[in-house]
Amino acid sequence: MLPSGYRDSGTQNSKKRNVLTSYQLFLLAKLETWNKRTALATDSFFTDLFKAQYYLCPFKGIYYLFCSSIYWNEAMMIFLVYMSKFLLFTFLYYFTVFPFVLGINTVLFGPLGITVAVVHSLMHVNLYATSVTRVGCLGHVAAILEKLFADKKAPTELARRIHQPAHHEVLEKRDWTQSLSMFAAKTTILFVVFSILFCVSLVPIIGIVLVKLLRSGSIGYDYFFFHLIRPKAFGKRSRDVFYREIGKFIAFGIVSGALELIPILSGITVTSNFLGSGICVLEQSQLLENSSLSSI
Repeated sequence: MLPSGYRDSGTQNSKKRNVLTSYQLFLLAKLETWNKRTALATDSFFTDLFKAQYYLCPFKGIYYLFCSSIYWNEAMMIFLVYMSKFLLFTFLYYFTVFPFVLGINTVLFGPLGITVAVVHSLMHVNLYATSVTRVGCLGHVAAILEKLFADKKAPTELARRIHQPAHHEVLEKRDWTQSLSMFAAKTTILFVVFSILFCVSLVPIIGIVLVKLLRSGSIGYDYFFFHLIRPKAFGKRSRDVFYREIGKFIAFGIVSGALELIPILSGITVTSNFLGSGICVLEQSQLLENSSLSSI
């Protein structure tokens, strides 16, 4: 019989091998998910990105907003939400980032740098205000989309998606080493991404436009979130929809992001962009209905 010390060390080595094996399987699963999403994104990018429909729908949203008065109650509420965020971020920006921005622009442009710094700062504040407004006024957006679908006599399935219950993500049971590794990796990636975007946004005026372009996929996703089929476990598998339709999100996000560039006016274009996403869903539904009828 082996001494107890040898038995203990053998048990510990066996546990280490098991942990290492499970960790390797975990990494292989993540790699498989990444390959799947890369394939989905590549297919969508080269098909949906070049469809004119997704570029035109934000402008159609503007037309619907100004040609009908039924959306203006909610539009004014969204505008007030936007203005509250804009004023709050302006106050914080003035005491934190603005001195740095003013110094950069003064060095680059001389006396003209003061004007450039003010314009850039307004656009920079507007960048944050619109991002928060898109996710902070969902109740008013739901009312707008309900009115749009009722006015256009949309299929009940489209209206039903607006009020899908919000389910929390079902967390997978993992070894603590896997959880710690995932947390560290996600935190590092987010920190790097936001640091890069922040540095880009400091480039006078052009930087704000570049950030909008770089985030066009996320912007489009924000506007279409209400229309996505959200299963109970809105987690890992459900995120595949972002990559499956990323071409559409980028195309819509490029135009809707451009319409958000003008401060104050962005409080109105946020509403028109949500209307544009609803119009886009209606047009897609009509195309599917026509194609199914023609195939009969």
